[in-house]
Amino acid sequence: MQRMNMKRFVKYMLGAAAAVIAAAALAVAVVTVGFYGGSSGGSEERASRPDSAAPYAGPRIPDVMADPAERASWFVERFWDGFDFRDTTQLRPERLDPAFGEFASAALYADPAVRDASLRRMLDSAARGGEAALERFAALAEEYFGSRDRSTRSEDALICAMEKLLAMPGTDSPLRDRYRFLLEMALRNRPGTLAADILFTDRRGVEQRLSSVRAEYTVLLFYDPACESCRAVERWIAGSPVYGDCIDRGRLKVVAIYAGDDRRTWLDGLGELPRSWIAGYDPQLRIVRSLSYDTGGVPLLYLLDRDKRVVLKEPRVDELEMWLQRNAVK
Repeated sequence: MQRMNMKRFVKYMLGAAAAVIAAAALAVAVVTVGFYGGSSGGSEERASRPDSAAPYAGPRIPDVMADPAERASWFVERFWDGFDFRDTTQLRPERLDPAFGEFASAALYADPAVRDASLRRMLDSAARGGEAALERFAALAEEYFGSRDRSTRSEDALICAMEKLLAMPGTDSPLRDRYRFLLEMALRNRPGTLAADILFTDRRGVEQRLSSVRAEYTVLLFYDPACESCRAVERWIAGSPVYGDCIDRGRLKVVAIYAGDDRRTWLDGLGELPRSWIAGYDPQLRIVRSLSYDTGGVPLLYLLDRDKRVVLKEPRVDELEMWLQRNAVK
């Protein structure tokens, strides 16, 4: 079981503050000189120096455009227009990676249709640039839109990119298998869909189903008893007045599942969990083997409604708390 290290945990627990700072920085950027903060003509100047270590820069946003969402869409739509996909020097990490991060950050605020169209054009252009360019851009799309460690993570953008890659002819078979796997995992347990039902063994040694839990809302937490980040999330939920109010009034139940099969490890960690929580483990590793949930990185949270439809998929613990504060606390 892959465990979250402390660096990742800091990102996880301070995500709300980081999101506020990022949003403020974005607002300043889009209202002044554009997402990259370059001077007028900066894109053309940098693009004309392919051997420079300076990252590729997108276009300057017109000053007359004031609406942040409009600026983001304009920026994303034209971002790769000045990029030479045939120039292998532009694929260097010091040039391309920061640029892709800038594009992915702006894509979070752009109109989804504009974002998806730009992604498809980007991959078409990369394919015309050659196999190395396409694989490079595909890997960056996976990293920036799919990694749980990235603030630019966007399952919608990842789905768009993987669907496009799978639709392109001539994709190498192992890579095609990778893209198909990423797409299948991204499409599972989407908000608005029924959560995959799972079997687990509870504290009493009784086998239960997730679908049998009766509550207006259910927090589904996948954890590892040996994971320090998981314990911090557990303490957050246990000590939160928001979570506590919902639990005390019977509106919320917490189901904490260790997706491993080591009963001794699970039993040793049970004391960390409140008795009011439903705790279980998977002695037959059915969750891992079926890939019902991507438990390769924990802690992993879901919020489900009364019918076990997904309300929030993989939110941070603070994001889930804010949703409850707005929608479940009276």
